[in-house]
Amino acid sequence: MNVHLVWVGDDLDESAVERVRAVAPNVMVWRDDLLVPDLWRPAWDRLALNPQLKKELIVYAVLRQHGGLYVDMDHTFLVPPEQVTEGWDTLTAVTAGIGYLIPGSMLYCPADWPHWGLVDEYLVEVGRRTTPESYKVFTDRLIYSLPKGTFHVVRDPGRFPYSAKSLTDRAEVVRFAVRPRGPGTQLKLLLRRIGLTASRRCPCNQHARIMDQRGCDWCEQHIDEIDGWLAEEARKRGLPYLSLAGKTLIRLAVRRARKQGIS
Repeated sequence: MNVHLVWVGDDLDESAVERVRAVAPNVMVWRDDLLVPDLWRPAWDRLALNPQLKKELIVYAVLRQHGGLYVDMDHTFLVPPEQVTEGWDTLTAVTAGIGYLIPGSMLYCPADWPHWGLVDEYLVEVGRRTTPESYKVFTDRLIYSLPKGTFHVVRDPGRFPYSAKSLTDRAEVVRFAVRPRGPGTQLKLLLRRIGLTASRRCPCNQHARIMDQRGCDWCEQHIDEIDGWLAEEARKRGLPYLSLAGKTLIRLAVRRARKQGIS
């Protein structure tokens, strides 16, 4: 796995690089904008005067092209990076607390993450703006601007196997993973738009999870079953129900999920 360090400015801290290289021999150090895509250039021209934002864009550009794990220079791994990221399968950030969290202390992205187009759209929009951008607002909005993605929050039990201070001091962390909305979640959003929301005890929530877990292909093959779920819930609520309308919403939810690469 590629491990990436980003340094903006002069006087690279070689000792920090060697500290990471001792655990991750294939560490790569990046210092410029050579990997920034052409689509991002207007945003780069606006943001790169701020060293923090410049570093941010380089981090994302590196992960966009190479995938792997970005880590802050002052971190010391207690275990190999592959062990830290075991089981991570989507864009994932690690932070010591809730708030402005991207990239946090670490940012991981698999090489085949299919949603970079959404990041491209956001940065094209940023490039067109004329108002100033602050570091915190930019990093927060970058992820929250992904209209077709949602946060999956994992509180890692105990403490995390890396340290920003020493080999013995471990930070308690919250891990955030960006996951696409599956067909079940998409269907709930469509129903919410027409005033139909799910209570905590509503079986709709379980049905949505089943659709998300089993994917678009399964939903298309079992559209009659899902239509039956909608019809039953409408009956319980005393609402009229048309199967044609229900199946139209189901198909629309599936199409929206497929746009995010969900099969």
